[in-house]
Amino acid sequence: MEETVSTIYHNGQFWIALIEKSDCHGKRCLAEYTFGPEPAAGELFDFYLNKYQHLTFIESERIVRIRKHKKDNAQRISKSHEEYKNIQKHQFEERKKARKFEHQITEADKYQMKKLRKKQKKKGH
Repeated sequence: MEETVSTIYHNGQFWIALIEKSDCHGKRCLAEYTFGPEPAAGELFDFYLNKYQHLTFIESERIVRIRKHKKDNAQRISKSHEEYKNIQKHQFEERKKARKFEHQITEADKYQMKKLRKKQKKKGH
């Protein structure tokens, strides 16, 4: 059974929706959406009907559940948000390494092409 928990909170500057999703296979994912100013009911409906399916969910090993206890709700939200940011940072670094590796491959290819053109130029082709 798929479970989705959405929490909308104010971080001091913006209103943010933090979505935690888990499916029947135990796969857990996080996503974040920034509203900006306080969203009205119409904006929330528009978000869930149109923009929700375009969110990029990041897979997470551990999710800090947000419970409805008022005294420590802010702490739980911040822990969950920190988890999301850490995962996002880790994935960004992995993509950056992959791009760097691809760039090195293309540099080597460029060098080979340059070498081949020089050789053809010498032969008069």
